[in-house]
Amino acid sequence: MGDIRRFKSDCGYSEDIYYGVGRNAIDVRQVEKRFPESYETVKAGRLSGKISGTLIHTELGVCMTCRKIVPVDVLVITCSDRSVVEVRGKCPHCGDTPKSVDLNEAVICPKCGSPMETEVVGDWD
Repeated sequence: MGDIRRFKSDCGYSEDIYYGVGRNAIDVRQVEKRFPESYETVKAGRLSGKISGTLIHTELGVCMTCRKIVPVDVLVITCSDRSVVEVRGKCPHCGDTPKSVDLNEAVICPKCGSPMETEVVGDWD
C-alpha cells in the first residue's frame, strides 16, 4: 500500500503525489509498461534463472527541469546470487532525471525555493 502526500508552498504551488508500493508491484508486465528499456533484459534473466524477482515501487523526486515534485518509479531487481540492482525511472513529464526527496529533511519548493508543508492525505493500492 502507498501513501498520497500533499506538498504545499507559500507561492501557491501544490502537488498530491502517490508513492510507495501498490498491488501490481511484483507483476512482471509492469516492468514492460513502466521500464520498457529494461524489459527484455529482465525477461531473459528470469528465463535463465539469473534474476529471481522484481519489484516496482514509487519514490518522491524533484525535477528541476519541470520545477515540479514528481513520482519516480524504481525497479528493484533481485538476482539469484542475492545481489540487488535498482533502476530509477525518469520524470514522467519531461524524461529528465529527478533528484530524490528525503522526507527526513525540509522539502524545498522547486518553484520558489521556500520550505514546503507536507502531509499524508490518503492511501492507495
